[in-house]
Amino acid sequence: MLSVSKEDFLKAVYKLEEESHAPVLLSAVARYLQLSKAAVGSMRKKLEGEGLLSYSRGKGIRLSANGRKLALQVLRRHRIWETFLVEVLGFPWEDVHAEAERLEHYSSEALIARMDAYLLHPRFDPHGHPIPDKEGRMPEICGLLHLAKAQREKTYEVARVNDLDERLVQYLGEIGLSPGKKLEVLERFDFDESVQVRTEKGVYLLSSKVANEIRICETT
Repeated sequence: MLSVSKEDFLKAVYKLEEESHAPVLLSAVARYLQLSKAAVGSMRKKLEGEGLLSYSRGKGIRLSANGRKLALQVLRRHRIWETFLVEVLGFPWEDVHAEAERLEHYSSEALIARMDAYLLHPRFDPHGHPIPDKEGRMPEICGLLHLAKAQREKTYEVARVNDLDERLVQYLGEIGLSPGKKLEVLERFDFDESVQVRTEKGVYLLSSKVANEIRICETT
């Protein structure tokens, strides 16, 4: 069984690799995990020695097939816990990321399978992130784009929000920008990529930073 720190490292590399579609720099992992470059470099060497990733100086880290499999197992546990906490225990969606970060490391596959079945095999967590099945397969996802890149005078559906900042998640819920909700882009300001949107709660001006934390898809 992997240690908590090793599981966190593999999960971080997987998420960063999926975002960039390229090898992951050590500096990016250090920022994501809020660790020193020395600590990240030390862990990289350990995991490389265990055959869970490869590293090329100047290019970055790539997970091996086994490393990717283990990362997906951790991700599955995390996202099923988030869903269970919201749908069964009634936790606010902004509070579950931190709870799931702890619970994901101490849950057996048998427990996760029972929770998954109880939840009727959800495909996405409360923040819109896809949940891998027990074989590590992800559900199909429509083409997503950042809200900052949306076209004005078009209607979209919120597909996913970044769940790392509890205050941001809470705010987005308050203004009607949770997954599944519709929004209309009223204006997009190219000079700073801020976006004015209309939701069921009202009209809001979102900064570029906030707009880039929201993924949307076109409505049919």
